[in-house]
Amino acid sequence: MKIFKLLIAHLLIVCSLSGATLWTVIVADTLDDQIGEALEVDVMAMSRHVRKAAKYAKLDLRLFVFSGDKANFEALADILRIEPQPDDTILFYWTGHGFRTLSKDKENNPWPNLHLGVEEAGIDHREITEMLASKGARLLISISDCCNNYISERWAPNTLSLLPKVWMSQTMEENVAAQFGHLYRESRGIIVATGAEKGEFSFCNEQLGGFFTYFLLENIRKETQGQAPTSWDSIFFKTSKDVSGYSLTQHPHYEISID
Repeated sequence: MKIFKLLIAHLLIVCSLSGATLWTVIVADTLDDQIGEALEVDVMAMSRHVRKAAKYAKLDLRLFVFSGDKANFEALADILRIEPQPDDTILFYWTGHGFRTLSKDKENNPWPNLHLGVEEAGIDHREITEMLASKGARLLISISDCCNNYISERWAPNTLSLLPKVWMSQTMEENVAAQFGHLYRESRGIIVATGAEKGEFSFCNEQLGGFFTYFLLENIRKETQGQAPTSWDSIFFKTSKDVSGYSLTQHPHYEISID
């Protein structure tokens, strides 16, 4: 497959004197061996469309295209920092692979996870939409052209969250600092933990790494970003529950003796 020449483009086109802007973010995993060339067609077609739309609607155009190895988590986190004005329009367009797990049904979330091939991870389309909606533009159009088929929770790619990357306000940072301070600075004693009970295997895969390590770090992240006071007991209890539910035959063992 030929390498898509347009790896990343940041174009500013002045189409009017009105001051209203059409912010367009196009993300495409064009390095994919199966559908990469088709995605290149999508990128060019959508790019032509928004130029035409901006011209006839008399809007300034800010067009960001992330493809190839630039279609990654860091790029999305950076672009979601855009600051549109109240009369602006935002168009987000994803083309590539997508998937979902049954847990999304429990959350009443019909939208897919967008699969980032570079990182073998997913990002929830609904989360991206909610973050862009919070910016207060006059119109938001959020589109994903991808599959929305079910994948087992056990084998699904890790889903990354943009929330701590983009929405960490000063108040939130102070809260996180206080939570980490409670865990690491104020606690005194001994914690010993291992990924499996005696006689059990400890599992891993290429997406998550070690299941015990993954869920331990995920629960630390969630607990430190929460408002309720956290504790090592709570973190290891939730980690043990998550690992046991995920692998079925692996049960972490831990002993906590702290003040």
